[in-house]
Amino acid sequence: MGYISNNSNNPYCESPRLNMFPNTQQQQRGGPPSQTPSVCSSPRMFGGPQRSDTRVVTFTKGRALGIRVIGGNQVGIFVSAVQDDSPAAMHGIKIGDRLLAVNAYSMEHVTREQAVEYLLSVGDEVQLKVESAFEEFLTVRNNQLGDNFYIR
Repeated sequence: MGYISNNSNNPYCESPRLNMFPNTQQQQRGGPPSQTPSVCSSPRMFGGPQRSDTRVVTFTKGRALGIRVIGGNQVGIFVSAVQDDSPAAMHGIKIGDRLLAVNAYSMEHVTREQAVEYLLSVGDEVQLKVESAFEEFLTVRNNQLGDNFYIR
């Protein structure tokens, strides 16, 4: 997953990242690593209580879905960024949502590459089955979890 800069031309919002290089005072206190702030204050990031609610969202794609994803076949596919004013944003897709299915195509046990290829190939009408899983998303992102496979 690439870093999303904090400039005003950047259309994506991204969740805070764990700072693995804490400042000297924090190291002396023995505290945990801090989180760097979000590059935006989008309500899509913190959409209320963190419970696992499954929902189905249907919309017309337009030029792009407006999401970035992380994860893979070991942990699931998660939304890691949502583009402002995109169809996904306008229909309530949030950072930390797990993609369960896209147009009835299961996203369970697919690699990140397969998920991205499929998301790029969907037609104009899109149906996303998602569940809120922000805590799991944080674990996946902070531990860089994703695909589990080997090459013979």
